[in-house]
Amino acid sequence: MIKYYLLALTVCSIGMIVVGFIRPYIVFHTLEEQGIVFVACLTAGFMFARALTSLYTGLFIKSRGYCFTGTIGLVLWTSVLYLYLITPSNLYPLIRVVEGFSAGMLWPTMQALVVHSIPSSWKTRGLSIYFIVGNVSYNFGVWFGGLVKAWAGVYGLFYSSIVLVTVLILVYSLATKGLYVNSSLYSNVDLGLYRDVFKKTVDLLPIAIVVGGIAGLSLDYLLAYAKELSGFSYETARLFWSYAGYLGLALSLLVSYVADKYGGVGISYSVAYIVSISLLAISTPLNPILLYTLLSIPVMGTRVFRPVIRGVAIERVGDRELGITYTNTLMNLGAGIAPLIVVTINQLVETNINTGVIAYSLASITTITMFLLKNRRLYKR
Repeated sequence: MIKYYLLALTVCSIGMIVVGFIRPYIVFHTLEEQGIVFVACLTAGFMFARALTSLYTGLFIKSRGYCFTGTIGLVLWTSVLYLYLITPSNLYPLIRVVEGFSAGMLWPTMQALVVHSIPSSWKTRGLSIYFIVGNVSYNFGVWFGGLVKAWAGVYGLFYSSIVLVTVLILVYSLATKGLYVNSSLYSNVDLGLYRDVFKKTVDLLPIAIVVGGIAGLSLDYLLAYAKELSGFSYETARLFWSYAGYLGLALSLLVSYVADKYGGVGISYSVAYIVSISLLAISTPLNPILLYTLLSIPVMGTRVFRPVIRGVAIERVGDRELGITYTNTLMNLGAGIAPLIVVTINQLVETNINTGVIAYSLASITTITMFLLKNRRLYKR
């Protein structure tokens, strides 16, 4: 089964390099031609589509197997990459919706394949390694994509990405042919399977949405916001965003080690508060170096929480595929809502500080505090 784990890591690594190539270009191009509101729409459309598809992905895996589900996601993603190349930027939010459908099939499938391929006792650690590989690859793609664009232009950036994803389609479809859950097809698979999942994980809902929201802001909005605030060029903004990503990864590894050694609950929620406070700090004009350094903290926070929340959900539900896809749905909903809240508030209240980010940060702190007070006995360690 280890070969499937390595396959998931390979798809994650190459796929996230492609994401690092393409996403900053889409964000910066949209920012320059359409403005920050359109950037928020990029994230919202992508995440809402991904949230919807993630629910069905668990069912597709059970009824049609890993090969069908992951291959369809990769094929759809290849089509999306080409659409970006031939359409104007005012249509990018619509294309991001289609990309969200492909991501909702592809990435939850890879995460489910990770936990399908390793012992249950390793599920959280296995997911942590998966996300570390993805983060390193994405940061490399962000940096190297700037060089590729400078050398080969936009067409070089996109066509190299299309070639890489096409190779993934061939490798993945051949490697997973005939791979089903428990080596058999399920019958009567429908959304009703999630009722029990919801009952067992309802207390995780607010924290999953809050953390998903912070991840959603880090996806497109903060990337555009930092470039606009710093005034950096395209290549320099890519370089500094990559720097923030690597610093955030190093911090997340340190925090995860401390959490494993001294107890994860208190450390994890302390991180949630630190992340919210860091968002408050970047809502005001800052020196660019300090700005990008502080941006590493929300990046760090989402990396600490993502494997933990998924691991808890899988443990409670007892079904790896449904636990993964349901958690993805919750966090994707939060990721879609957060940028819309931020830009709406900023449109209503025009000041020299980012009132939308401040409002979301305060709402996050309030939600986390209420969650801890409500569950203080359950989570006391």
